[in-house]
Amino acid sequence: MLDPLVPVVVGGLLALVGGLIGAWVQGRREHSRWVREQRFEAYQRALRFIERMRALGHDPVDDAIEELIAEDMSDAPEAEKDEMRERMRRRLGEDDRLAEKFRAMRAMDEERANVTSLLALVGPSEVGVHLSETIAASTSEDDDRYDAALEDLMGAMWKPLGIMKPYRLTLSTKARQPRQPDRDDEAR
Repeated sequence: MLDPLVPVVVGGLLALVGGLIGAWVQGRREHSRWVREQRFEAYQRALRFIERMRALGHDPVDDAIEELIAEDMSDAPEAEKDEMRERMRRRLGEDDRLAEKFRAMRAMDEERANVTSLLALVGPSEVGVHLSETIAASTSEDDDRYDAALEDLMGAMWKPLGIMKPYRLTLSTKARQPRQPDRDDEAR
């Protein structure tokens, strides 16, 4: 009498174990997908932040003032140069311009803290390191340094998202160069 129940009980246990394993595998997939989505959103936010940071950048008016002073007042004492800088900035509305720039920089500092803490949560840490390098490069006037840092950041972001890097990324305004055929290609 027990012999007919053994296959039913074993089948039931196998179905239960199979269901638990299937639920566990599905849960891992869902969690992995959720983490990837969170990373993608955090990475997009970081890239938008870098674009705004780069746009805020360096003020060309300060460069123009320094050039004028260097040309016209090269032999003047430093106190006279400072006085001339102050007069020129007042004429150009420097106080209002600097106040606005200061407010924008304060907002960027807060956003930077939010972006970096979010990236620290979703990881990996390599992305945070490349983000810091890209932010530092974004404040310089060296476009090649900035492009290289941004390319490294993008590569670090693509890896955890499972995106393969098919070609060297061109981020600047330079046009992508079409691949030139090799001699081997022409021979075929």
